[in-house]
Amino acid sequence: MTASASPSAAATPSATSVRTIISPDLLVIEPSGLSARQLARVSAAAGVRQVVTADGAAIKLNGHRVNVLGVNPGQFRSWTPLATATDQRLWAALGQGRFVTSDRLAGRRNLHPGTKYLISGAGQEQLTFGGSAPLGIRGIDAL
Repeated sequence: MTASASPSAAATPSATSVRTIISPDLLVIEPSGLSARQLARVSAAAGVRQVVTADGAAIKLNGHRVNVLGVNPGQFRSWTPLATATDQRLWAALGQGRFVTSDRLAGRRNLHPGTKYLISGAGQEQLTFGGSAPLGIRGIDAL
C-alpha cells in the first residue's frame, strides 16, 4: 500500500501506540509477490511518501473463505482507520498471535473474542479470535 498524503507527525512504528494515521491511496496486489526492484519502483513513484508491505492469502475460517493480510502490527497499525488504530486491545491481541477481523465478518460468522476457530490454508490450525474493527481495506476480511 502506498500513501501520497503527508503524515501529521513523524512516528516510529510500535505495536503499542500510534502517533500518525496514514490514508492509503493505492493497494498493489501481485499474486507472486513483488521483487525488491519492483517495490523500489513503487516507492520511487511520484507522490509516494510511504509504503508498507504485507503478505496476503485466501484462507478458510471454519470452512468459509476469507481474504487475509499477514502484517507486522507495529508497521501496519497507522494504515488503519483512526478508531481501529487507537484500539489498544485489538493490537495487543494481534501482537499475541490472535487473529482479528472486520466487524462485518465477525458479525456474519458470529465470532466471539477469546474463542478458537479452525483456520485452513496450506495447513490447519486452531487460532484464537482477538476481536474486530473496521479494517479500512476493501476486500480484506482479517489480519
